[in-house]
Amino acid sequence: MQDAAARDKAGLLSVLTLNAWGLLFVSKKRQDRMLEIGAYIKKFCQRYDCLCFQEVWVASDAQYLAQCGVASGFDHHVHFVSGLFGSGLLTISRFPIVEFQFFQYAAAGDSLALHCGDYLAKKGVGWVRLAVRQHCFIDVYNTHLHANYSHKAKITKISGKWKVPNDAFAPFRLSQVLQLAQVIRHTSKHGSLGAVLLGDLNTKPEFVDVWTEQNTDPLDPGHTCRAAGNTFESTRQVPERIDYVLTNLTPVCCEVTLKTCPRGFSFSDHFGVEAQLQLQPYVASSQNSGPQAGPSPLAPASIADSMGEGMVTSYLHQEHAGPAHCVSSIHGLMPAQSEERTSVCLSPHTPAAAAAGAHALQQQIQSNAILVKEVLLSSRRLLGVGVRRTKRQATQKLLVALLLALTSLYLSAQASLSRDPACKQAHLLSLLLCRLITTLAAPALAFLVALLLCMGCLADIPQSQALTNSSRQAALLADQVDALASP
Repeated sequence: MQDAAARDKAGLLSVLTLNAWGLLFVSKKRQDRMLEIGAYIKKFCQRYDCLCFQEVWVASDAQYLAQCGVASGFDHHVHFVSGLFGSGLLTISRFPIVEFQFFQYAAAGDSLALHCGDYLAKKGVGWVRLAVRQHCFIDVYNTHLHANYSHKAKITKISGKWKVPNDAFAPFRLSQVLQLAQVIRHTSKHGSLGAVLLGDLNTKPEFVDVWTEQNTDPLDPGHTCRAAGNTFESTRQVPERIDYVLTNLTPVCCEVTLKTCPRGFSFSDHFGVEAQLQLQPYVASSQNSGPQAGPSPLAPASIADSMGEGMVTSYLHQEHAGPAHCVSSIHGLMPAQSEERTSVCLSPHTPAAAAAGAHALQQQIQSNAILVKEVLLSSRRLLGVGVRRTKRQATQKLLVALLLALTSLYLSAQASLSRDPACKQAHLLSLLLCRLITTLAAPALAFLVALLLCMGCLADIPQSQALTNSSRQAALLADQVDALASP
């Protein structure tokens, strides 16, 4: 990696993403690992321009990492706060941050899945606009999608080629992806040279991302979670690559990093991913594999659409053709049937087709319209399953809450009526214990659980609405595909 001055001269941008695994009282060696991550920032500060961390839940950890960045020349940082204990997102930059905002995902997760914590965290995407040069800005997005807690769940097949995960939290992740696409589209429409998305997407590598583009070893899976050599093993997780760098800039190099600290243990239960990008849009061409100067045949807004909406392919696994290449336009996601990369077969980090032009893009859209529509409608069905499941859970929570409330009233009434003279003859300790249980513990516990369930029921209403809106968005994209495919 070049130093900062050399990168500025060459027009390069170096970025890093790491899930820091900073859960209070849960993450092993949290404080020791944060010290090691801070030491790494100080030692290798010249390697990077922007650092994106996820799962930095403790405010003191975020403050410490930010201070290490300031001591190393990273004078600008944002810790995005959300939910009960924060979103966990921390972005540190060498370049000035001229704008920033946090967009909370409307579909946060199951409100009573306390063992997961995703709902309490109120995950989202943190956006910063970096002034890399005078009048030259780059949009950087730091995100952490809903975790997959059932990796062995059954998978629904589509057309014998595509598959959609069917675990309980898949609708929430898909809704978050669609909302993320909208955020990228609307925040990077004007005034930005390009966009970079970094983070833990909790999704298997069906993208063509920067690492896939630059990896030359077919035997290297690039695992970032429960990878070989990581000292922190998870019984739930399976070895996979779920941390990504997606961009419409030209990738120069990419590698998995931040594996083992000098003290012999891993920096996190995830490995980091670092990438170096050229500050000019990447254009895939069958005749010229390098970056191409000149305007794109599509509008600048397609930069965000090709990267954002193309992310939906993370839930569409190809069984036979390898990584899911896709074609994207302003109107949506266009999965390609062929594994060969052409000028209109784009990965999520390509802004638009160049050499073949708009006519070839239209032909590709028409040839894939049936498959694309089926994919979007299948996504809509998946979101519909999530809506029905959420409504059913809300109803169950309300009924159980009413039952517990009635139980609390019954126990309280029974305790007040049982104070007869015969009870006074009982042993004093037994009497006190009996009254403690019947008059205090049981009714209070029943009442608290009933209150918790009522709160969960109320929280499920906006979750159901968010999934419904995402389902409508998928249907709208399907209609747009029909319109684009028509001659």
